[in-house]
Order: sequence, then C-alpha cells, then structure tokens
Amino acid sequence: MELLGLEPAWTVQEPRLREQDWGNLQDPEEQVRQEAERNVYGPSYTLSHGESGADVDDRLAAFLTRAARARHRREHAARGHPTA
Repeated sequence: MELLGLEPAWTVQEPRLREQDWGNLQDPEEQVRQEAERNVYGPSYTLSHGESGADVDDRLAAFLTRAARARHRREHAARGHPTA
C-alpha cells in the first residue's frame, strides 16, 4: 500500500493468503524425487512437510467465497436492503 501512496482504512492479516508451503527442500536428491512424484500425481500430491496445490486451491477458494459474500452484503446494505 505504501508503494502506491494509499492509506488503508484498516488492515487484516489473512493467513489463507500466502504462498504454497513447499516444505523442507534442502536435500537436492529429495527435491528430484518429490518433483518426479508430483509430476505423476499432479496437483493433489502433497509435498513432504508441505502442502499440495489442491490444498492451496481449497484455502483460496474459501477466502474468495467469504470475500465475495462480504462484498455482496456491503453492496446490499448500501442500497438500503437488510442483510441476512
């Protein structure tokens, strides 16, 4: 926000908005093995001590759903309609 010269009205730390947890990838041989397994199983493969692409998708879908509902409630309230 600072780079854009914007002052936020409020901020919230959102734990669902973060990069994929890749786990501990310090061992080059383990990296090669996990990459091969991930290529076989696709986005549902969970990295050792990390999370899968499907985990990330679930986390972000939950966030986006909640954000869309909150926006809808705000817009509805701005038009004078009761919110449920």
